[in-house]
Amino acid sequence: MNAHKKGILATYSIFSGAFIFSIMAASIFAPANLSNADVLIFDVSDEGYTASVSATSQLNLELTSTPAGTLATTNDTVNVVTNNPEGYKLYVSMDNAVDYAVDKPGNALYKDGSSTSTSYIAPSTGTISNPIALGTNEWGFNTVDDSTFAAVPLKSNPEIISTSDSATTAEGDDLDIYYGVNVTSALPSGYYSGVINYSVLADYSQETADSAGIYPNSITTETPTLQSTDITISTNFYTNRTFENTDITVTVGESGQEQTCTIKEVSTSEGHLEARCTLPSFTYNAEGTYTYPVTLSIPEYNKTYTNTLTIKYELPNFWTITTMQQMTPAVCATVYTPTNAVSTTNTNIITLERYNNGDYTVTSDNSSPLVPERTLLDDRDADGTGTKKSYKVRKLADGNCWMVENLAYDLESLYNNGKRGIGSRNDGSTFEMTDANLATGVAGYYSTVWSDYNYVINGNTKPLTNVTRYSYLGDVTDQTEYYYNWTGATAGQGSQTNTSGTIDGSICPAGWRLPTNYTDTTNQNISWSALTNAYLGITANTSTATGYQTLEQYPINLYRVGRARFGSLSDADFGIYWSSVTSNANASYYLSYSTSVIYPQYNYDYKYIGFPIRCVATR
Repeated sequence: MNAHKKGILATYSIFSGAFIFSIMAASIFAPANLSNADVLIFDVSDEGYTASVSATSQLNLELTSTPAGTLATTNDTVNVVTNNPEGYKLYVSMDNAVDYAVDKPGNALYKDGSSTSTSYIAPSTGTISNPIALGTNEWGFNTVDDSTFAAVPLKSNPEIISTSDSATTAEGDDLDIYYGVNVTSALPSGYYSGVINYSVLADYSQETADSAGIYPNSITTETPTLQSTDITISTNFYTNRTFENTDITVTVGESGQEQTCTIKEVSTSEGHLEARCTLPSFTYNAEGTYTYPVTLSIPEYNKTYTNTLTIKYELPNFWTITTMQQMTPAVCATVYTPTNAVSTTNTNIITLERYNNGDYTVTSDNSSPLVPERTLLDDRDADGTGTKKSYKVRKLADGNCWMVENLAYDLESLYNNGKRGIGSRNDGSTFEMTDANLATGVAGYYSTVWSDYNYVINGNTKPLTNVTRYSYLGDVTDQTEYYYNWTGATAGQGSQTNTSGTIDGSICPAGWRLPTNYTDTTNQNISWSALTNAYLGITANTSTATGYQTLEQYPINLYRVGRARFGSLSDADFGIYWSSVTSNANASYYLSYSTSVIYPQYNYDYKYIGFPIRCVATR
């Protein structure tokens, strides 16, 4: 703990003790019960200063009332000791911070010490600067004499009753405090008591206290509105007193524009006062760094602590997002577009998995081109058991961010676990897939086109066995393939009756979609043709024995796993992947390639056949 000569507090509640009394006719026993059980010294550290306050353990004031009123007085001696060379301030207050109700003052003396009682002795209407004689059924205090009195202030607005600008002697400074009560026989007999605090602050200086520490002092937000964020303010206000949330205030912002930081917790367990609060909402119109003064105030002791909070509003970028759903066109655009270089491995291609200080310099001959890559989590439940899948994502030479692994979203297992898949529209919004979305059949998850066909389960997680899968890079039999008919691929938004157009929906994660086809002139830039054009210079269907190697090499990493039909896999020497564009009542466009053809605009097969899926980020 760091010692500091300012902000050292010793405080002692004057509390209601056990009172023994007897009630007599036309009499009242009204103890203005003022006490301090012990003399306590709070030592900050070996280097710190100490302060203590003490008073009589208990004050009892007994009187017999009269119809006209009876005045009785008593006095207490408060002793203050401090070795702080700057002196001290001695405060007095009730233990109540606010009135109990409009007609129930918080600084009255209540019958039996209960604030629920309807009988009480009201506080004097006098003030410390202008004490007056007590009215009937009033009580008060004075530090000068026992003829006029002031109200003991509420805890929320304590009064200084003694000050010093130097250290005391070892014996301390004594201050006489006089208490008086004036009651009539109209007041019910009984015990009337209240709780009073004496507290001493070992620092007479009125200057603003030293800066507080704020944790965290810098917050980064990727959303335009920051809300429900907590900060902790740690002060050098050393105290052994317990503070309530209402005893302090924290504001954020320049003078005249302050907003309240809602207090959640105040602690003095470490010897110094700390507060945790929830920041107000801040909304930003542009990226940038914003600074706000933070002020913690302790009104009771006229203390303020200030510091600065920095909030950075940064749009998410390719290197900071962690989930598929955080991908947006703006995010994909934050990272540069690589060259169309490929490699059988990534040995000659540098995979950027971190920001790398913005240094994207490559060799002049492109022998070490750079490919931005992240592994992102699809935050959907992938199979109804809470499992979440991760996918490698790369920005490719067509300027788009692509999944470079096949989608593995298990609609069948979701259904069997009592759940539904979450589909996404092309604008990034989501919806729950229902049986009505999908083609009719067993559990709504089969697409039956003709009675003798019982085709693919949408998203079958169990690869059909005894089928060789192909890749220029070698065997890929360890790849678990997920096959989807077109209804499943489009999350039930596409059907056999669609004859043209791009379908607004897919089972890709939010922010992603099925690639389009060149017939979709609005979205040609996210088509299979755009990808093959970027790497091969091919936009239309082409018979060629070269090019498939490029599609299967790093960084695209497609592979040939065929299609699911008639309950088995076929054409496994083809790589076949859905698009979102339908061509007629039976077919949809898709990418189809083999060792002899590259067809980015193929549309031969029927929509009920199962193909794998690669998703492209929406833009």
